[in-house]
Amino acid sequence: MSNLVARIVRASEKYRRRYGQFAGFVLWFRLRRHMKAVKGSLHRVSVPGLRHPIFLRAGTSDVLVFIQIFIERELEFDAREVPSTIVDAGANIGLASVYFSHRFPKAKVVALEVDQANFELLTRNTSGYANITCIRKALWSGEAQLGILNPKDEPWAFRVGEVSANSSAAISAVGVADLAGQFQSQRIDLLKIDIEGAEKKVFQEGVGAWIDRVGVIAVELHDNIMPGCSKALEEALAGTLCHTSRSGEYTIVHLERPLPGALAPE
Repeated sequence: MSNLVARIVRASEKYRRRYGQFAGFVLWFRLRRHMKAVKGSLHRVSVPGLRHPIFLRAGTSDVLVFIQIFIERELEFDAREVPSTIVDAGANIGLASVYFSHRFPKAKVVALEVDQANFELLTRNTSGYANITCIRKALWSGEAQLGILNPKDEPWAFRVGEVSANSSAAISAVGVADLAGQFQSQRIDLLKIDIEGAEKKVFQEGVGAWIDRVGVIAVELHDNIMPGCSKALEEALAGTLCHTSRSGEYTIVHLERPLPGALAPE
């Protein structure tokens, strides 16, 4: 019995540290039950501090993404300035969007997701948040028609590539500059990117049209899926004033806004 108690204490430690002894343990216990439920069944999870419950699909990557955001707190990096405009590219089921909505309640959040099943749960999870707008589009280097290349993989791992516009499965894509133009400020203060290797395309082409209109980039780089993602980011940032750090799996880039009249670095 003592060994069992010790294992439970160790397993629930991060949850209790994050949300308190009782609330954290209850959250851990419920998530543990969800992970053992029938795969795909929908479960309602109440998270301490959130105004609305979150819905997760049991036996899928949803719980792992939940842990990454709400327990490991990988998006709890120093934003330096409170963002007014946020883009969540690769929003999956909306957990990052919900997190940003709570952390920055005055910000306007635009959530992009390509998969229909993910998008339906994204809209459900964010329906109670007036500052979140959900769009079923992909982030790319510009306007294009894309398709999901690995539809049988886990929903968090979907990759996209260009397809014929006549394809029945084609999904519209937009570029960062297009998204920035939708905001009154013409800027994206916080750009979160988790798009399973497509970030290589985003950082390789057309960067000059938007790099000075973004404040912070939080990106998961997937060199294991698409070699060259990190190099593409490095080259995109060449000549910019920026500071780079890490937060879990995310690379955080703080881009310095140049002073009026300042010369661009050579």
